[in-house]
Amino acid sequence: DQPCSDCCEYPSLVLDVQHRYIKDSVEQGVLPAATVHEDDFGQPFFFKSVRFFVNNVHLFNAEGTPFEVEEELPLVVIEGNRVRLDTVEDNFALVDVSNLSDYTLGTIRGGGQFDNLRFDFGLADPASKANIDEVPVGHPLDEPELYLSEEEGYVFFKMELYRDTSQLGLDSVSVQIDRTASLPTFNFPINFFLNPGFNTEVILRINYADLLAGVNVRTDTAEEIYQKIVNNLANSFLVTDVTANNG
Repeated sequence: DQPCSDCCEYPSLVLDVQHRYIKDSVEQGVLPAATVHEDDFGQPFFFKSVRFFVNNVHLFNAEGTPFEVEEELPLVVIEGNRVRLDTVEDNFALVDVSNLSDYTLGTIRGGGQFDNLRFDFGLADPASKANIDEVPVGHPLDEPELYLSEEEGYVFFKMELYRDTSQLGLDSVSVQIDRTASLPTFNFPINFFLNPGFNTEVILRINYADLLAGVNVRTDTAEEIYQKIVNNLANSFLVTDVTANNG
Protein backbone atom coordinates (compact mmCIF):
# COMPACT_ATOMS: atom_id res chain seq x y z
CA ASP A 1 0.00 0.00 0.00
CA GLN A 2 1.14 3.51 -0.77
CA PRO A 3 1.03 6.17 2.02
CA CYS A 4 -1.57 8.42 0.44
CA SER A 5 -5.27 9.05 0.91
CA ASP A 6 -6.54 8.31 -2.60
CA CYS A 7 -4.11 6.05 -4.44
CA CYS A 8 -4.27 2.83 -2.41
CA GLU A 9 -5.71 -0.34 -3.86
CA TYR A 10 -6.70 -2.68 -1.07
CA PRO A 11 -7.29 -6.43 -1.38
CA SER A 12 -10.71 -8.07 -1.44
CA LEU A 13 -12.64 -10.66 0.52
CA VAL A 14 -14.04 -13.09 -2.05
CA LEU A 15 -16.59 -15.90 -1.72
CA ASP A 16 -16.34 -18.94 -3.99
CA VAL A 17 -19.51 -21.04 -3.72
CA GLN A 18 -19.30 -24.61 -5.00
CA HIS A 19 -22.66 -26.22 -5.77
CA ARG A 20 -22.43 -30.02 -5.51
CA TYR A 21 -24.70 -33.06 -5.28
CA ILE A 22 -22.69 -35.69 -3.39
CA LYS A 23 -24.52 -38.94 -2.76
CA ASP A 24 -22.97 -42.33 -1.94
CA SER A 25 -19.51 -40.80 -2.55
CA VAL A 26 -20.51 -39.82 -6.10
CA GLU A 27 -20.11 -36.11 -6.78
CA GLN A 28 -22.12 -34.24 -9.40
CA GLY A 29 -22.15 -30.59 -10.27
CA VAL A 30 -25.50 -28.84 -10.08
CA LEU A 31 -26.55 -27.54 -13.49
CA PRO A 32 -30.18 -26.36 -13.62
CA ALA A 33 -32.36 -28.32 -16.07
CA ALA A 34 -29.28 -30.20 -17.30
CA THR A 35 -28.12 -32.75 -14.72
CA VAL A 36 -30.43 -35.51 -13.50
CA HIS A 37 -30.20 -36.21 -9.77
CA GLU A 38 -31.91 -38.85 -7.63
CA ASP A 39 -33.51 -38.18 -4.27
CA ASP A 40 -33.35 -40.57 -1.29
CA PHE A 41 -36.22 -42.58 -2.78
CA GLY A 42 -34.66 -43.06 -6.20
CA GLN A 43 -36.86 -40.42 -7.83
CA PRO A 44 -35.10 -38.53 -10.67
CA PHE A 45 -35.38 -34.75 -10.77
CA PHE A 46 -33.82 -31.57 -12.11
CA PHE A 47 -32.99 -28.35 -10.34
CA LYS A 48 -34.75 -25.45 -12.03
CA SER A 49 -33.14 -22.66 -9.99
CA VAL A 50 -31.56 -21.98 -6.59
CA ARG A 51 -30.86 -18.53 -5.14
CA PHE A 52 -30.00 -17.45 -1.62
CA PHE A 53 -28.37 -14.64 0.31
CA VAL A 54 -25.15 -14.92 2.31
CA ASN A 55 -24.40 -12.09 4.74
CA ASN A 56 -21.65 -11.13 7.21
CA VAL A 57 -18.87 -13.48 6.10
CA HIS A 58 -16.28 -12.91 8.82
CA LEU A 59 -12.94 -14.36 9.83
CA PHE A 60 -12.38 -14.23 13.59
CA ASN A 61 -9.11 -14.15 15.51
CA ALA A 62 -8.44 -15.88 18.82
CA GLU A 63 -9.88 -12.89 20.71
CA GLY A 64 -13.17 -13.21 18.82
CA THR A 65 -12.68 -10.01 16.81
CA PRO A 66 -14.24 -10.12 13.31
CA PHE A 67 -12.26 -9.12 10.22
CA GLU A 68 -14.71 -6.80 8.47
CA VAL A 69 -14.87 -5.27 4.99
CA GLU A 70 -14.38 -1.53 4.60
CA GLU A 71 -17.61 -0.65 2.78
CA GLU A 72 -20.80 0.37 4.52
CA LEU A 73 -24.38 0.36 3.25
CA PRO A 74 -27.05 2.86 4.35
CA LEU A 75 -30.49 1.30 4.73
CA VAL A 76 -34.01 2.60 5.18
CA VAL A 77 -36.14 0.37 7.40
CA ILE A 78 -39.91 0.81 7.69
CA GLU A 79 -41.52 -0.66 10.80
CA GLY A 80 -45.22 0.10 10.89
CA ASN A 81 -45.54 3.89 10.83
CA ARG A 82 -41.92 4.37 11.82
CA VAL A 83 -39.07 4.97 9.36
CA ARG A 84 -35.50 4.72 10.54
CA LEU A 85 -32.06 4.93 8.95
CA ASP A 86 -29.40 2.30 9.57
CA THR A 87 -25.87 1.74 8.36
CA VAL A 88 -24.48 -1.80 8.10
CA GLU A 89 -21.32 -3.44 6.86
CA ASP A 90 -21.74 -3.98 3.12
CA ASN A 91 -20.95 -7.68 3.24
CA PHE A 92 -23.54 -9.39 1.02
CA ALA A 93 -23.74 -11.97 -1.74
CA LEU A 94 -26.77 -13.11 -3.70
CA VAL A 95 -25.74 -16.65 -4.62
CA ASP A 96 -27.18 -18.13 -7.81
CA VAL A 97 -26.57 -21.74 -8.78
CA SER A 98 -26.33 -20.61 -12.42
CA ASN A 99 -23.53 -18.14 -11.67
CA LEU A 100 -20.05 -19.64 -12.04
CA SER A 101 -18.29 -16.44 -10.94
CA ASP A 102 -16.95 -15.65 -7.48
CA TYR A 103 -18.62 -13.03 -5.27
CA THR A 104 -16.53 -10.06 -4.14
CA LEU A 105 -17.82 -9.08 -0.71
CA GLY A 106 -15.69 -5.97 -0.13
CA THR A 107 -12.22 -4.59 0.49
CA ILE A 108 -10.14 -5.53 3.53
CA ARG A 109 -7.12 -4.10 5.32
CA GLY A 110 -4.66 -5.82 7.59
CA GLY A 111 -4.20 -9.48 8.35
CA GLY A 112 -3.17 -11.87 11.07
CA GLN A 113 -4.04 -15.31 12.38
CA PHE A 114 -7.66 -16.43 12.19
CA ASP A 115 -9.17 -19.55 13.71
CA ASN A 116 -12.86 -19.25 13.02
CA LEU A 117 -15.20 -18.31 10.17
CA ARG A 118 -18.87 -17.43 10.49
CA PHE A 119 -21.58 -16.25 8.13
CA ASP A 120 -25.30 -15.62 8.09
CA PHE A 121 -27.47 -17.68 5.78
CA GLY A 122 -30.00 -15.19 4.49
CA LEU A 123 -29.94 -11.66 5.84
CA ALA A 124 -29.33 -10.40 9.36
CA ASP A 125 -31.44 -7.55 10.72
CA PRO A 126 -31.86 -4.78 9.73
CA ALA A 127 -31.00 -5.81 6.16
CA SER A 128 -33.67 -8.53 6.24
CA LYS A 129 -36.40 -5.87 6.29
CA ALA A 130 -34.76 -3.00 4.42
CA ASN A 131 -36.80 -0.92 1.99
CA ILE A 132 -35.76 -2.20 -1.44
CA ASP A 133 -36.64 1.12 -3.08
CA GLU A 134 -33.72 2.75 -1.25
CA VAL A 135 -31.13 0.09 -2.11
CA PRO A 136 -28.49 1.09 -4.72
CA VAL A 137 -29.12 -0.24 -8.22
CA GLY A 138 -27.06 -3.35 -8.89
CA HIS A 139 -26.53 -4.20 -5.24
CA PRO A 140 -27.27 -7.82 -4.19
CA LEU A 141 -30.26 -6.50 -2.19
CA ASP A 142 -31.66 -4.87 -5.34
CA GLU A 143 -33.59 -8.00 -6.28
CA PRO A 144 -37.38 -7.56 -6.56
CA GLU A 145 -37.98 -11.27 -7.17
CA LEU A 146 -36.74 -12.02 -3.65
CA TYR A 147 -38.58 -9.16 -1.93
CA LEU A 148 -41.97 -9.74 -0.33
CA SER A 149 -43.06 -6.41 1.14
CA GLU A 150 -42.05 -3.66 3.56
CA GLU A 151 -43.59 -5.66 6.40
CA GLU A 152 -42.25 -9.11 5.45
CA GLY A 153 -38.87 -8.13 3.99
CA TYR A 154 -36.79 -10.44 1.83
CA VAL A 155 -36.90 -14.08 0.82
CA PHE A 156 -33.64 -15.58 2.09
CA PHE A 157 -33.65 -18.71 -0.06
CA LYS A 158 -35.64 -19.85 -3.07
CA MET A 159 -35.39 -23.23 -4.78
CA GLU A 160 -37.40 -24.54 -7.70
CA LEU A 161 -37.35 -28.21 -8.68
CA TYR A 162 -38.67 -30.11 -11.66
CA ARG A 163 -40.28 -33.11 -9.97
CA ASP A 164 -40.38 -35.29 -13.07
CA THR A 165 -37.62 -35.32 -15.68
CA SER A 166 -40.01 -36.68 -18.30
CA GLN A 167 -42.37 -33.73 -17.79
CA LEU A 168 -39.78 -30.95 -17.79
CA GLY A 169 -41.44 -27.62 -17.22
CA LEU A 170 -44.85 -29.12 -16.54
CA ASP A 171 -44.43 -30.36 -12.98
CA SER A 172 -42.38 -28.14 -10.71
CA VAL A 173 -42.38 -27.11 -7.06
CA SER A 174 -41.06 -23.92 -5.45
CA VAL A 175 -39.80 -23.57 -1.88
CA GLN A 176 -38.76 -20.35 -0.20
CA ILE A 177 -37.39 -19.43 3.23
CA ASP A 178 -37.79 -16.01 4.81
CA ARG A 179 -36.97 -14.34 8.12
CA THR A 180 -39.70 -16.23 9.98
CA ALA A 181 -37.73 -19.49 9.80
CA SER A 182 -35.56 -20.71 12.67
CA LEU A 183 -32.13 -20.83 11.05
CA PRO A 184 -28.91 -22.37 12.34
CA THR A 185 -25.62 -20.60 13.09
CA PHE A 186 -22.87 -21.28 10.57
CA ASN A 187 -19.55 -21.44 12.39
CA PHE A 188 -16.44 -23.22 11.07
CA PRO A 189 -13.00 -23.72 12.63
CA ILE A 190 -10.13 -22.65 10.36
CA ASN A 191 -6.37 -22.24 10.61
CA PHE A 192 -5.50 -19.31 8.39
CA PHE A 193 -2.79 -16.68 8.47
CA LEU A 194 -3.20 -13.64 6.21
CA ASN A 195 -0.34 -11.37 5.29
CA PRO A 196 -1.57 -7.79 4.75
CA GLY A 197 -2.09 -6.87 1.11
CA PHE A 198 -3.38 -10.26 -0.07
CA ASN A 199 -6.83 -11.11 -1.38
CA THR A 200 -8.70 -13.64 0.76
CA GLU A 201 -10.91 -16.29 -0.82
CA VAL A 202 -13.40 -18.33 1.20
CA ILE A 203 -14.42 -21.56 -0.51
CA LEU A 204 -17.91 -22.59 0.59
CA ARG A 205 -19.41 -25.86 -0.58
CA ILE A 206 -23.11 -26.69 -0.43
CA ASN A 207 -24.10 -30.33 -0.82
CA TYR A 208 -27.65 -30.44 -2.14
CA ALA A 209 -27.97 -34.16 -1.42
CA ASP A 210 -27.62 -33.27 2.27
CA LEU A 211 -29.93 -30.29 1.87
CA LEU A 212 -32.64 -32.52 0.39
CA ALA A 213 -32.09 -35.47 2.74
CA GLY A 214 -35.40 -37.22 3.36
CA VAL A 215 -37.20 -35.30 0.61
CA ASN A 216 -39.36 -37.20 -1.84
CA VAL A 217 -39.43 -34.79 -4.76
CA ARG A 218 -42.32 -36.61 -6.40
CA THR A 219 -44.81 -36.69 -3.54
CA ASP A 220 -43.78 -34.20 -0.81
CA THR A 221 -45.69 -30.94 -0.65
CA ALA A 222 -43.90 -27.61 -0.81
CA GLU A 223 -44.43 -27.20 2.94
CA GLU A 224 -42.96 -30.64 3.67
CA ILE A 225 -39.93 -29.90 1.49
CA TYR A 226 -39.54 -26.51 3.18
CA GLN A 227 -39.44 -28.02 6.67
CA LYS A 228 -36.94 -30.70 5.68
CA ILE A 229 -34.64 -28.15 4.03
CA VAL A 230 -34.73 -25.92 7.12
CA ASN A 231 -33.87 -28.94 9.28
CA ASN A 232 -31.02 -29.93 6.93
CA LEU A 233 -29.38 -26.53 6.48
CA ALA A 234 -26.80 -26.93 9.25
CA ASN A 235 -25.37 -30.10 7.67
CA SER A 236 -25.38 -28.87 4.09
CA PHE A 237 -22.66 -26.19 4.10
CA LEU A 238 -18.93 -26.66 4.56
CA VAL A 239 -16.03 -24.21 4.38
CA THR A 240 -13.49 -26.37 2.52
CA ASP A 241 -10.65 -23.83 2.40
CA VAL A 242 -9.59 -20.24 3.00
CA THR A 243 -6.77 -19.06 0.75
CA ALA A 244 -4.77 -15.88 0.11
CA ASN A 245 -3.28 -14.54 -3.10
CA ASN A 246 -1.99 -11.23 -4.43
CA GLY A 247 -3.52 -11.56 -7.88
